[in-house]
Amino acid sequence: MTQKTVEIGLVLQGGGALGSYEWGAMQCLIEHGFTPKVIAGVSIGAYTAAVIAGAPNGDIRENLNKFWHSVTIDHHPFLQPDNQSWLSMFGNPNYWKPRTDFFSSSSWNSLNDVAPMRKTLTELIDFERLNNAELIRIGIVATNVRTGEGESFMNGQKKPLKIDHILASGALPPSFAPVEIDHHHYWDGGLVDNTPALTLCRMLTEKERKTLPIFCIDLFPEHGPIPKTLHEVQHRMLEIQYENRLNGPDNVVKHAHDLIRLLSDKLPVNSEIRKSEPFKTLQPLLALENLHSVGAPHMPMTGGMDFSAHGIKRRHDIGYRVMEEYLEENKADILKKAA
Repeated sequence: MTQKTVEIGLVLQGGGALGSYEWGAMQCLIEHGFTPKVIAGVSIGAYTAAVIAGAPNGDIRENLNKFWHSVTIDHHPFLQPDNQSWLSMFGNPNYWKPRTDFFSSSSWNSLNDVAPMRKTLTELIDFERLNNAELIRIGIVATNVRTGEGESFMNGQKKPLKIDHILASGALPPSFAPVEIDHHHYWDGGLVDNTPALTLCRMLTEKERKTLPIFCIDLFPEHGPIPKTLHEVQHRMLEIQYENRLNGPDNVVKHAHDLIRLLSDKLPVNSEIRKSEPFKTLQPLLALENLHSVGAPHMPMTGGMDFSAHGIKRRHDIGYRVMEEYLEENKADILKKAA
């Protein structure tokens, strides 16, 4: 599709196999002429962000295809497609393998080894390109185990992004062990911030805060039915735990954004309040006015551990479709504001 390229920001949530929604949505965005300029990712979203920013020769679509095909578990010929979601219980050849050192199990701090994912990402990512902030700016969120606080690692800084930063963002306990970086240990960033929009806002220039379209695929629905089984209880609990916190009417971030917008409209240019550190720290929140949250609908019996070929393809196709529908309704307005 030959058309003018429009730069965008991406906020990529964590959610394991649910990240295939993001894969489909990203493919749709590329086909509509949108290209990522700034990305913030967490967990599987951090993996996806790194695969995008570090795509060899800048071929984002091809690198995303390679990544998601590599972590998809092959179809089992003797099982119905809908009955293959549990195959990852035995590991994922290019993602993780179960630990087998049972005699030392009393000292385990994780159930699985992510050496396969380390190999997968190392083969797919051009780290020189990943660390070139002039091409794509990328921020990855992880949780400091000792302090319990989220930390953002970005390219273009003194210390380059490495494979450990990416793996740290996806080190969800107890499945995966914490990753040590500079004598600190990190778990999955989704534990503290599964929608790293603030990380993205802080990477934007003043002009980008006003005009850059920002897309987020909401992998977890805000609303859901009352669960009736233990399986449904666990599923709904995870949805509430990891849903997009920026959408709620009582969200502190939303109120902070509204206050900064009000002050920005009312205060003189040389006001002392404008020069204050709190104002400067919160000012990037104005970019949230350009945030497009596109919800990915869920289906029964699917979840973050379903890396089956059937499950991944189904969610990829839905991610593509919901983004296609969103752009059909909103693309003209997005292009007008981005101009």
